[in-house]
Amino acid sequence: MAFFLIIAGLTGSVLAFYGELEHWLNPPEQVAAQASPMLDPFTLRERALALNTRGQINSVSLAPAKLEQYIRQLLSHCLPPLKTIPLKSPNSIPTLAKPSLGKLS
Repeated sequence: MAFFLIIAGLTGSVLAFYGELEHWLNPPEQVAAQASPMLDPFTLRERALALNTRGQINSVSLAPAKLEQYIRQLLSHCLPPLKTIPLKSPNSIPTLAKPSLGKLS
């Protein structure tokens, strides 16, 4: 019975100081500053394939800013430029008419 109480007391004290013990056992990660600019994801893909010729890469994740830039560039080659029509006033916005169903009898 005494052994059980000793184990319960020790585990309870460990739980009470969980945060401090976690910080002591796992210190915060230190991120080093990057000296060179980030490589393009497609360049990284080519380098990875060159290192492992038997490997296969099915997708490449892009950073949001690069993704937006890539999509704009892709769309600029695929779609004609959009023409904007200036509005005379806020009340002159065109509206769509509701289709009529005709008479139902």
